[in-house]
Amino acid sequence: MNAFVLFTKIPKAGFSKTRLQPDLTPRQSEALSFCLLADLIKEFSLPKSFAFWLAYTPKDELDRIRHILPYGFTNTFSQTEGDLGGRMLHAMEFLFAKGYKKVALAGSDIPALTRRHVEDAFIRLEENDLVLGPTEDGGYYLIASKTSPRKTLFRLRTWGNETVWDRTRTAGEKLGQTIGSIERLRDVDTVEDLIALPADTPAHTLKFVQSLRLQEKDR
Repeated sequence: MNAFVLFTKIPKAGFSKTRLQPDLTPRQSEALSFCLLADLIKEFSLPKSFAFWLAYTPKDELDRIRHILPYGFTNTFSQTEGDLGGRMLHAMEFLFAKGYKKVALAGSDIPALTRRHVEDAFIRLEENDLVLGPTEDGGYYLIASKTSPRKTLFRLRTWGNETVWDRTRTAGEKLGQTIGSIERLRDVDTVEDLIALPADTPAHTLKFVQSLRLQEKDR
């Protein structure tokens, strides 16, 4: 059995999608985060060939999203303390320790992410040691491995810039790993990303973004 973990911050004003401010208010950023997360939880709660887990932070805030989780859903755990790389590494190690054969991790700000992308990553792991899902801005939205990942892959000096995918790929190659890629997707970091959302964006997110009337404000 393989496992996919959705890596998320619990939506909260002043804590969620702060890079979208001041274009969005803290409350609007919180609402957007709820919509993104609700759509992804709905997508990954449908029948699939892998186990679905949720890794969240802060550790005492799970009740804030209980209403968007499937009834009886218990595959949750809190992220460890530390920087982003260390928390991602811990989440993958946690699932490998449970006996899963392959593990994929993705962030919760990728509106176009579907079960197909995760399944594709697992297929590509048949011929690669590591699989990355690149973003339009030079980062990556998904990382998948068939063994507990090497710590070096997560020891980047900085995260959230246009060199993350390239530096991670280089680090893997220096370790002698073969690295595959899946479809490039767009994450949500800027107002331009919101304006560019296509018409087939999942319902909660699309409806909320349309209510912001961002294109009218941009004129």
